[in-house]
Amino acid sequence: MNKVKALVAASVLLTSVAAHADTGKSVNTTPRSYSNQADFKVGVGFDQGFGLTAEFFHTVDAFVGNDGLSADYLVVKDKRFTPRLPFTYYVSVGGFYDFDKTWHGDNGHWVQHPYGNNYRNYCDSVDANGNCHHWHNGYRDYGNGYYGYWERDESKHFNDYGIRVPLGVDWQFAPEWDGYASLAPRVNVPDDFHFGVDAAIGIRFAFN
Repeated sequence: MNKVKALVAASVLLTSVAAHADTGKSVNTTPRSYSNQADFKVGVGFDQGFGLTAEFFHTVDAFVGNDGLSADYLVVKDKRFTPRLPFTYYVSVGGFYDFDKTWHGDNGHWVQHPYGNNYRNYCDSVDANGNCHHWHNGYRDYGNGYYGYWERDESKHFNDYGIRVPLGVDWQFAPEWDGYASLAPRVNVPDDFHFGVDAAIGIRFAFN
């Protein structure tokens, strides 16, 4: 429901600025495309979850979503594969920040307790026979007659952040509109510089 409300709000915003649209100019491609150097482009898309996407002065791409935010500086932009194709490609360098904390530790501490009636204090759920089938943090040990669970160190839960390099294509398919898609190799700093790839897609409206 929150995503639907966000989409409706974004649609109202785009409609309200339509009077200030930058119409751009037609480019001789197949299918048709346009060239648009608008100061501002605003739209919706998927990147750090679902959210709002924007481009400022044809230089900086920004995104605020329900999972995080990102900002990228356009290093290469408006480059065509061939003069007749409508798509242009771009290369950016930027960073991201995720809102949801994740676990980044390899260590914690083991909590033991003797088997007995009080073992249920450490159990998240019990089956029909009264046996625990899911302990805190999903671990248990039968060794030496002891049960236990792995207690993660809460200080090792971090919000992810890092740097990325989006590689994407853009199609300005109408005088005021463009759509884009990208893949972004990323380096997650808190996770011992773990490598990954982000994917993004969106649509934007251009105005001055």
